[in-house]
Parts: sequence; C-alpha cells; structure tokens
Amino acid sequence: MSPLRLEQRLYLALVGLFALLLLISFLPGVNLAGFRLINGWGTGFEQPWAGINLLGDTLVTVTLFLPFIWRRPEVVWAAVLSALLATVVVHGLKSWLAWPRPLGVLPSEEVHLIGHALYAQSFPSGHSASIATAAGVLALSLRMPWWGGLLVAGVAVVAGLARTVVGAHWPQDVAAGVFIGWVAAWVGVRLADRWPVNRRFGQPLMALLLLGCLAQFYGFDGGYPEGRWMLVPVALWAVLGSAWVLWRANRPWR
Repeated sequence: MSPLRLEQRLYLALVGLFALLLLISFLPGVNLAGFRLINGWGTGFEQPWAGINLLGDTLVTVTLFLPFIWRRPEVVWAAVLSALLATVVVHGLKSWLAWPRPLGVLPSEEVHLIGHALYAQSFPSGHSASIATAAGVLALSLRMPWWGGLLVAGVAVVAGLARTVVGAHWPQDVAAGVFIGWVAAWVGVRLADRWPVNRRFGQPLMALLLLGCLAQFYGFDGGYPEGRWMLVPVALWAVLGSAWVLWRANRPWR
C-alpha cells in the first residue's frame, strides 16, 4: 500500500475533527446552547442564509456535478456511489431514531424560523450529509491541494450550519451529517476506483440524470423561497461550466 499523500492525511484528519465535534455535541447542554447561538445568526439575514442552506439540497448538490460528466465521468460515478452510501446511513438513522427537530421540542417563539416548518426525524441532517459528500468527492477525485480540501470542507460546514440557522436542525444533526458525508466520500471514491464506470452506458445515463436535475430548477425552492437566488449561480455554473468543457474538448487547435 502506497503512503498517503498530504492531502489524504489532511482529509482523514478532518474526519477525526468532525467526529470529535459530534462527540462534543452530546455533552450536557452543548447542543441546545449551540442551537440558540447559531440560530440567532439568521436574524436580519434571512435571504442569504436561506440560499446557503439550499446548497445542501440534493437536487442542487447533484446539479453541481454537471460540468464533470462530459470529460470526467469517473468523478460523477464516485459521487453517485458516495451519495448512495450516505443516503442509506442518513435515512436509516432518521427512521430508526426519529429524534425531534428544534420546533418539535422548543416553543415556536424560541426558534427563528426561515422557510418551512419541520418537526421530526432530525438526526442526522440530510442536507449536511449531501453537501459534505459532494465536497469530499471533489476534494479526493480532483486531488485538490490541501488548501482546496480545506476550502470545500469549509463550504460544506457553512452550508450545514445554515440548517441550524434556518431552524431545521440541531448542531448535533449537522455535525453527524457532515461526518457521514465526509466518510461516505472517502469510501465511495475508493469503490469507484475499484469498479470504474461504464462510459458507453453509464456516462449517458448519468448525463440525463444531471440534465433532469437542472431542468427541475424551474419553480423549485426546496421550501425556502427566500433562497431561490442560490439557484442562479448554481445553474450558471452547470450550464457555462458544461459549455466551457465541451468547447475545450472540441476546439480545432487542441
């Protein structure tokens, strides 16, 4: 077995950090105090946080991979495998534990709510797992330098915290979701290396899936109409990124 690169060691160090934060959240009073602190960040900033929160919606997260399908289908395949793993774990725990969300425990006047109200199946946060999975796959599949890995991890953490800002999740749920997504990406990327995607059949099918996700942006708000602005940069990234990749692949002077 070849020694781990610096970026891989950093990735695993972040796994440890996310696990530690999750353990800390179980200490008496930490989860509730963290919720009250973070949930207050949204006062007066409802629209920005609603949009950041939408980054973790599966439809939005999946669409981010559209530019990669044309020349790097293995990246999308790794994301598919990683997402399947994360989804099984997240929804298995949600159904099994059925822990209440903040609105299911606290009086409504103590929760600064942005978007729609949710009451049940709090742990873990699916949005947090979704964006952390995507970030982890990009960091590993693209072999990002250490600062790139930290950058995408930071984006995932902020998007996850947005779930607490909008009043949908406890910080504990977010920590668990980010941990699950980050670990699922590590496993999924390795599975994708062992079982490569069939470019003849797999690539067109995944392309259709991604284009279908982009088409669903019309009229979509994920329960957060204040955050629809986030769909614009994501759609531009998907469309313009795809156009740039295809142009580079077919330019005559290549």
